[in-house]
Amino acid sequence: MGTGGGRHNGLKDTAFSPERIHQPRDLLNQRVLTMKILTTTLLVLTVLTSTVFAEGPWHVNNRVYTNVNAMQKGKEVTVSGRVSNGSVCNPLQIILYVQNDEGKTYRISAMVSNYVGKGELFQARFIAWKRANWWKIVAIESN
Repeated sequence: MGTGGGRHNGLKDTAFSPERIHQPRDLLNQRVLTMKILTTTLLVLTVLTSTVFAEGPWHVNNRVYTNVNAMQKGKEVTVSGRVSNGSVCNPLQIILYVQNDEGKTYRISAMVSNYVGKGELFQARFIAWKRANWWKIVAIESN
């Protein structure tokens, strides 16, 4: 018979071979694995490069200062926290010393009027003309 170019010419039909059928699935699995690795890497980098500092409670003059932090938005730096315990004081004056990443220390004052010894929030703001990467509380004083 002839040597026609039909399907049954003795050559392997590669369009429907098992290797060809499973190729897209392997490519999909490889892409999924790549996305998992990329997502995990980004998550780890996010956790490791965080610049938020959580400090423990400060004990000053029989009062406990918690959640004391400083953050900068533009040129304005806000220092806030919570004070509890201690005796009644009207007003309670809090002096905070805040240091930036360059080592410059700022002294700011916050007031809590009618402090009765229970948990009260305090907040103070100041202007820092240069943007800092981080701020930390170095000391707290109160009356």
